[in-house]
Amino acid sequence: MDGDIILNWINTTVSYQGPMQSEIELNVERGEQSWKDVVYDTSDIKLSIKLTPISGLALNLSTSKEKTIDFVNSQSGDLFSLSPNITLNLGEHFQSQIRYTHQKMDVAGGELFKTRLIDARFIYQFSVESFIRLVVQYNDTERNKNLYINNIDENRRSLGTQLLYSYKINPQTVFFLGYSDSAFEDDNMNKLQKTDKTLFLKMSYSWLR
Repeated sequence: MDGDIILNWINTTVSYQGPMQSEIELNVERGEQSWKDVVYDTSDIKLSIKLTPISGLALNLSTSKEKTIDFVNSQSGDLFSLSPNITLNLGEHFQSQIRYTHQKMDVAGGELFKTRLIDARFIYQFSVESFIRLVVQYNDTERNKNLYINNIDENRRSLGTQLLYSYKINPQTVFFLGYSDSAFEDDNMNKLQKTDKTLFLKMSYSWLR
């Protein structure tokens, strides 16, 4: 833009497919990126592994180490990510998926933040027409407020749940009944506090001409 670089990078990917529906992919990236008139050197190494050891069980693991930009404080940082994922199918009716994500960023002054996220989903399929689903999401983040230019909470936690029942009356008409709630905690609280509860009913219909 106006002769100044915004983003420039080169990327190399190597992948392998093997037994048990396994896939391994290594991605290496190097480049530079502009932020607030400063050009930062960036790099990223990502490794992804997928495996189906037995029928109905899928295992995924992804991890990465990045030299990137802390956009909040306008500085360079090293970001580490790790995310295992398990999908389990029991028979024709039940499926569950649990994903855990861990991230932390280090900057010149030390560890900037660390966050953990759990996303769990459970689905029971009664028939082609109906299913019930439970979703639970939990987030826990710790920040070093001395390394931030703005005033922020050192600790933040949140918990959200949703229970949904769906019934397909016909291909054009779907009925939903659900409940959801959420809880939140920051530096001003000593435990998770419920912030809202929602009970909802929805019907979707499509008119065909």
